[in-house]
Amino acid sequence: MLASLHDKAVTGEPFYSFEFFPPFSERGRQALLARVDRMADMQPQFVSVTCSSKNRDLSLSLCKNLLKFCGVNVVIHISCSGFTVDSLCEYLEKIKDEGISNVLAIRGEDFDPLKDEIPNALELIKIMRREFGEYFTIGVAGYPEGKSVEIARLREKVDAGADFCLTQAIFDPNIFSIYRAQCRKAGIPEGFPIIPGIIVIQSYSHVTSICNQIGVSIPKHILSDLETIKSSPSEMADYGIALATGFCNQLRYSVPGLHFFTFNLESSVREILQNKLKMTPQNKLPWRPSLEPKRIEEEVRPIFWANRPKSYLSRTDSWDKFPASRWADANLSFSSAETPGWEQPVDVRLKHWGESPQNESEVFQVFAEFVEGSIPCLPWCEESLHLETKVIRSKLAAINRAGFLTINSQPRVNAAPSNDPNFGWGPDRGYMYQKAYIEFFTSAKRLRNLIDLCKGGSYDDLVYHAVDAKGNTYSNNTVGKPCAVTWAVFPGKEIIQPTVVDPESFLVWKDEAFSLWIRTWADIYHEESLSYDLINDIHDQYFLVNIVDNDFINGDIFQIFDDLVKMN
Repeated sequence: MLASLHDKAVTGEPFYSFEFFPPFSERGRQALLARVDRMADMQPQFVSVTCSSKNRDLSLSLCKNLLKFCGVNVVIHISCSGFTVDSLCEYLEKIKDEGISNVLAIRGEDFDPLKDEIPNALELIKIMRREFGEYFTIGVAGYPEGKSVEIARLREKVDAGADFCLTQAIFDPNIFSIYRAQCRKAGIPEGFPIIPGIIVIQSYSHVTSICNQIGVSIPKHILSDLETIKSSPSEMADYGIALATGFCNQLRYSVPGLHFFTFNLESSVREILQNKLKMTPQNKLPWRPSLEPKRIEEEVRPIFWANRPKSYLSRTDSWDKFPASRWADANLSFSSAETPGWEQPVDVRLKHWGESPQNESEVFQVFAEFVEGSIPCLPWCEESLHLETKVIRSKLAAINRAGFLTINSQPRVNAAPSNDPNFGWGPDRGYMYQKAYIEFFTSAKRLRNLIDLCKGGSYDDLVYHAVDAKGNTYSNNTVGKPCAVTWAVFPGKEIIQPTVVDPESFLVWKDEAFSLWIRTWADIYHEESLSYDLINDIHDQYFLVNIVDNDFINGDIFQIFDDLVKMN
C-alpha cells in the first residue's frame, strides 16, 4: 500500500511522484530502468506506469522490475478497455501475485458494450473493492478543466472506495486551487488527497500535441511565450523548468504531493526538485532497499555488491528469508544467476574504456578516471561512485594509477550525524560509523608486498582477504566470520549493521567480479587483438583483494598503499 498519503500534513513538505510509460523495444526498456534507477535516488513517493489494452504485459513487467531492482513504490494504470469482470479479476490476481498493491483506475479507450466490457472507472473501483476488499490502494484521475459533472463523478468514485486523485496536467496553479475548492464544496472530504499533475515543457510541438490529445488547454500567455522561443531548445528547456518551478512553489505547502509527467525524461524534473526546490530526502539505509514484499525486513548485505545491487538482487531472488540486523545467522546460498540486460552497449564501453588499450598503464588510467568522475561506469560499478567517496577521491585515483584497481571503497567514519550530507541515512538523531574499506584488483607481486608489510607488525589493524580467478586465497582473517563495516545507532533501536565483509560471500562475489573482465570488457575487442589478450591476462594473473581497517577512529588505510608504491 502507498504509505501515508492520507497523513501528509498540508503545512509540511510535499512528496513527489513520477509517471512513465513502457517502451516497446527491449533496449528502450533497459534504458528506462536505468533512468528510473537514477531518479529513485530522489525517493519519489511512487512512480506510476501507464498502460493500455495493448501493452498490459509490458506495464506489469516494468512495474515488477521497478519494485525489485529500483526499490520504488509503483502505481500501475488499469483502464477499462477490453476488460470483462472475469478478465479484470484474473489480471488483478497477477498484479497481486507480483506484490503490487497500488492501481490508477481510468476509463481508457472506447469500450465495446457488445462484449460485456466494463464501461467506466467507477465500475472498475466497485469491482476491485467487492472482489479484493482493501488490498488495493486505488487512485483515480481528476479533470480540473472539466465541467461540474466531472466533479460529481469524482465524488462517486470517492464514495465507491477511491483513495487519492491525480489530476490531468495543469499550467495555472489558480485553476488547481479553484478545482480543489469545488471538490470540497461537492462533499469530497478534506482528507482525500488531490495531487496536481505537472508537465515540464520540453518543446513547443510536443506540449501542444500532448495537450490536444488529452484535452488540456494551455493559457494564452504561455502559448505566446512559447511561440517566441520555440526555435531555441535551450530557451524552451529553461522556460519549462522555470514555469514548473513557479507552479510547485505556489502550491507546495498546500498539497500532499506533486506528480510529474516525465515522458520518460529525467534532467528537467531532477533540476526542478534538487536544484530549484532543494528537496533532499533522507535514505532509509546506505543502500536502496528493494520493495518486494518478501524483502521488507532486509537490513544487511555483503558490501561486495554495493556497486552492482541488481546482480545481488538476482542472486538472492530465491531466498525465502532475508537477514535483518545480523548477517552471521544468514547461512544462505547464492544463485549463479546475474541480472541480464543492464550492461552498457559495446560502443559506449569502447568509448569509455579504450578503443585499443595496449598496456596495463592504460587500464590503470581508466580506473583512475572513473574515480575522478570523467568516466561514468566500470564493469563492477553500474553508475558513478557514491557521494561519500569524494572525501577520498584523490587518494583512490593515485593508488589506481599505481596498479591497485579499486572497485569498491568507503572512508572511515566515527559518529557522523544521520543527517550528514555525505554519510547520513536513516531516521533523525542517529550516528553513523564506518570502517575504512578498499576492494581492488592487483598483481601477484603487489599482493606479496602487501602481505609482507602486514606481517611486519606496522599494520595490525588491517585485515585482508585475497583470491585469484582459480580460487587461490590468502588472508590474515583468523576468525573467518562476518565483520560489520557500517553500523549506526538510533534512539530506541538496536544497532543496525547494513553492510558486512563476509569471507564466504566474498568467494561467491569473486566469480562474478573476475567474469566481468571477460564478458564485459575483453569481449568488446577482437579475439586476436593485443587489447583482448591484455584484459585476459589481467583476469588470469591478478588477485581480487579486500582490506578492512578496524581502527575507525584514527586509522589511515592509505598509508600501506603509500608504502607499497615506494616498494615498486
